Amino acid sequence: FATTFQWPSNLKQYQARSRELQAGRKRHLQMVIEGQQGNLHRALDMLEKKVERIAQEHDTSLYGSQQIHKRLENALAELDQHAAEAENVLEQENLLQMPVSDNETTITNIRKACQPVHKLWTAIKTWNESHNDYREKPLPEVNAEDAARVAGDMMQTITKCSKAMEKAGETRKVAKKLATEVAGDIKVFVNDAVPLMHLICTKGIKQRHWDEVRTITGLAIDVDSSTGLAQMLAINLQHHVASIEDTCVAAAKENGLETRLNQMEKAWEAIHFETKEHRGSHKLTGIDDIQNELDDQIVQTQAMRSNRYIKPFEARAEAWERDLTALQDIIDNWLKVQATWMYLEPIFSSDDIMRQMPVEAKLFGLVDMTWRESMEATREDPNVMNVA
Repeated sequence: FATTFQWPSNLKQYQARSRELQAGRKRHLQMVIEGQQGNLHRALDMLEKKVERIAQEHDTSLYGSQQIHKRLENALAELDQHAAEAENVLEQENLLQMPVSDNETTITNIRKACQPVHKLWTAIKTWNESHNDYREKPLPEVNAEDAARVAGDMMQTITKCSKAMEKAGETRKVAKKLATEVAGDIKVFVNDAVPLMHLICTKGIKQRHWDEVRTITGLAIDVDSSTGLAQMLAINLQHHVASIEDTCVAAAKENGLETRLNQMEKAWEAIHFETKEHRGSHKLTGIDDIQNELDDQIVQTQAMRSNRYIKPFEARAEAWERDLTALQDIIDNWLKVQATWMYLEPIFSSDDIMRQMPVEAKLFGLVDMTWRESMEATREDPNVMNVA
């Protein structure tokens, strides 16, 4: 009975104790959040200083730009991590009814300071990697059009970065100077290297063309399969663009003709005669596509032979035209023989005709045997060039 009587009083004691425990727990959590906020504040302060130090970097070498770009990438990743931490701190501060911390302003300011610098060094790194690739790759593997496009894009990007650095004021003086220097380097590349690349970065230049370039320029040019743009720039070939242009253009034109010859020859690898059974033997069918291809190639070959750049392949083009013309004659005669055979075969299959015309029947028998053997060989190996 006493316990029951004292229960309201004990309940109040329990409630007071619970409130004390809750208040203590809340204060403990608030101290934890305050600690997290303190750590976050210090981390953001360190990150801000790190970004400013990176903004003063000036190593524009390939390796240097890659390392600086990597540091900026890490800085932005770290900033994203701190932004997530700041959201968590803000959520806990609201939940625990604490004064909220303004981390967002600091994070925004750091991001605004970092992003233009990051954009600049991304452009510098990209340009350095592309430039190095153009210089070191074997000449036939370099695409001059791609180089000109990339250089133009990088020039535009870095020029915009330069203007952004100028607006940022004195704190971005080093970055502004870097942007100006790199833009100048790209301009030199566009003016000097790109015109040369358009001439020599092609598979069409053979040893005979290099010999001619060597004679024209008087330069000690030693070219092999691994020779790159760097070697050509080192001997100042870019200063002879005008004098070697005709030779290089001729090389490109000759290469186009040679490539087309190769394509025409290769096309016949996949072209086959079609045959159909006829009176115990076979006959040619579907010849239209073959004749169209043949007519088209004869016209193209004749046009190539009149081209001023055909000289290195003149004998080959003449031989190819002869082959095509011979093939055309073979097919024309083949079809004539086929038509005659199809007309006579039923006639000389008659016993009465064979008795009445024994000499003619014997002669036709020889032709018939030859025809059947030829058509059987065609059926077994129907490739047009092999048959012809």
